[in-house]
Amino acid sequence: AEKFDQKLKETGLLSEEVLLENLCSEEALKEEEQALSAFDRQQAAATARLKAAQTAAKGLVRSDLGQLRTSQAELSTHLAALRDRKARTEGRIENNESVRNSICAEYSRLQQQEHSYEMLDKLYRLVSGQNVKITFEQYIQETGFDEITRAANIRLDMITDGRYRFFRREEIDAGKKSKNALALDILDNYTGKKRPVSTLSGGESFKASLSLALGLSDSISSRAGGITIDSLFIDEGFGSLDKRQSLSDAVNMLISLSTHHKLSGIISHCDELKEQIRRQIVVTRGRDGSHVQVVRED
Repeated sequence: AEKFDQKLKETGLLSEEVLLENLCSEEALKEEEQALSAFDRQQAAATARLKAAQTAAKGLVRSDLGQLRTSQAELSTHLAALRDRKARTEGRIENNESVRNSICAEYSRLQQQEHSYEMLDKLYRLVSGQNVKITFEQYIQETGFDEITRAANIRLDMITDGRYRFFRREEIDAGKKSKNALALDILDNYTGKKRPVSTLSGGESFKASLSLALGLSDSISSRAGGITIDSLFIDEGFGSLDKRQSLSDAVNMLISLSTHHKLSGIISHCDELKEQIRRQIVVTRGRDGSHVQVVRED
């Protein structure tokens, strides 16, 4: 009992009653030991984490929470300003996209207009002769004149026995506008050279003029809806023919026209014509005036 009391005192318990109050079962004691062991393990882990945190915190300066809160407030204000700026920028972007779409649509329309303008400008330059150095009017004239010369060459070949042929004069320098687009040269098949029609003799000029007149008539009559020329009157020129055969060829050509229901009238003082023209209107000058007489030789 003495030893028990001694041990009791060593434990700090004052009396047996207090000892009895702290008595527990074996199972309760095991549970307490387990809880104690778990606590020891948690304490060891926390101690290890504390040491690791202390090691990591070496050299670091403790932050000023007041300053951090002030910085946080400033950053919040700046963030709000950035969000407002972002909203305004998005609005401008949306507006710019709308404007850009309008510009693209207008640009597409302008491209179409530019294409049409280029086409019309090229057509205008072509018609006005700025590109090819020839006007549209002159081109039409030259084309029509070429058609007349082709028809006239058929007549000229007949009346000159194939000696002469018309050629429209072409400019040597294609870079200059032609001032003589309707000028004629004539090819002399006897010499093989071209020369201006102004170098023809009187009889040759008459044949050339007659062939051109008939070629003009043929060209006009051959067109669709063309005008038919039923009558042709020639005033003088037969006397300039240099030989009887030339006169006969010219008259035969005119007579051939009459067989195609065309009227050919010759006004001349050439006596050689009287032998070849069967129907004549003879005008005789007298003191009391001129007299007209119709002569027909069937």
